[in-house]
Amino acid sequence: SSGINAEYGGLQQDYKTLSKMLRATLFLLCLCFVQSYRIDDWLTEYTAEEGNERKAGEGKIWVVLVAGSSGWYNYRHQSDICHIYQMLIRNHGIPRENIVTMMYNDIAYNSDNPFPGTIINALHGSDVYEG
Repeated sequence: SSGINAEYGGLQQDYKTLSKMLRATLFLLCLCFVQSYRIDDWLTEYTAEEGNERKAGEGKIWVVLVAGSSGWYNYRHQSDICHIYQMLIRNHGIPRENIVTMMYNDIAYNSDNPFPGTIINALHGSDVYEG
């Protein structure tokens, strides 16, 4: 009887921890979703030729990219982050050192990946993992 209660208590604690993590992740995802529109608006003011310089005295652009999911099943989350990273550099001239990227990084060399060491974001697309 006490073993069952101990196991149940452990499961209940795991559930509470998972619930907190899920709420925090959803909050961050909502925040990122809302902020993505603002970032896109800001970036349209700049071109690759202008680089990372804003109007005089306004500072530089910094970008934080986060993919909070892991595993092959969530391939698209990390591939989207890699794709956005490449677009920020190529299309908007944001220097690599001004982009903070956080992701599990477990799909490029995943055993299910038919092209080890690469991440492809679109059908017939190129590798977006480089960089």
